[in-house]
Amino acid sequence: MKHIEINSNSWLSLIEEINNTYNPGDIILHEWLKDRFHLQKPRFKDYYNEDDFIRGVGLYNLDYLTLIDTLREQLLKDCKICLRSIRNEGYSIIPPKEQVKYGYDIFIKELKSLIKKIYAIMNNVRPVSATQRAIANDKIARFSLIKQMLSGLK
Repeated sequence: MKHIEINSNSWLSLIEEINNTYNPGDIILHEWLKDRFHLQKPRFKDYYNEDDFIRGVGLYNLDYLTLIDTLREQLLKDCKICLRSIRNEGYSIIPPKEQVKYGYDIFIKELKSLIKKIYAIMNNVRPVSATQRAIANDKIARFSLIKQMLSGLK
């Protein structure tokens, strides 16, 4: 059986069910979601060989992640429900009073990660001409200024 189609009647019913059934702080289990998505875990006996089975598991995981990403986005935008991943369990509904802090924490974490990545890219350059180096130094100086301005964020 093929998985649930995004924006189908079943999909919209799923969003409504989550909105009406779950409360802030509740955990929506992976297994419950997979059941509602009509995802069937691949079984080795349904494949000709190990490689096909591994590809099947990969597609199953990709389908789940795609459906979850879309569900999370629609729940956030349409129902103002924000889901946080709980490793190996499912997704927790973030209470409204914690949602802005959660968003801010993600922002800071990703910003710090991006700054590290860009710093490495900008400071590990093979030799270039003097003209190119002057252009690069100007961009590095701008980046350093922005980095310094953002360093006080916590």
